[in-house]
Formats: sequence, C-alpha cells, structure tokens
Amino acid sequence: MADEYEQVGDKVRAEAFKFTYPTLFCCGGMDLLQDPQELKKYYNSLSSQDKQLLIFRDGYHELQNDYEANEMFCKMYEWIEARRNKIKWKQPKVF
Repeated sequence: MADEYEQVGDKVRAEAFKFTYPTLFCCGGMDLLQDPQELKKYYNSLSSQDKQLLIFRDGYHELQNDYEANEMFCKMYEWIEARRNKIKWKQPKVF
C-alpha cells in the first residue's frame, strides 16, 4: 500500500503545473506527517494565479482539531468569501 501511495503522490506532483484553479493550503508549522517545506515546493509548482499558503506556526497535522482551528476556519471563510462571486467554477479535470 505504501508503494501505491508513493506512486499516486509522484503523479500528483508531476502534474501539479497543470492545476490552475484557485487554491488555499493550510498547514501546521509543527506537522510531523506533512513536511511544511515539501508542501511549499508543491504549492510553488502549481500554475494557479490565485493561490495562498497559510502556515500556522504552532499547528500540527489536523488543524481543524488544533487550538488554532478557529483562526484557520476564519481565514478559510475570508478566502472563500473574497472569491465566491468572482469565479465561474467549472468541474476540475481528474489527473
């Protein structure tokens, strides 16, 4: 199963430049499962002109269950509201 997970991850990373949709990443700076530096590399490889990466310095992997959850949800709400009426959404293509 780990091999399959790695293969999927490799494909997603290789195809990231094709992704042009608005994107918001929220990451815990103390995340022990997802290295924030690796996420930054992936974020930078996206072609989207409208992307934002929020790193919650003291947060861990499940930010929705972390003590910074309220701040994260507020930031997510603000991000969505800022785009809600400006974007014509289309069904994204599956890689």
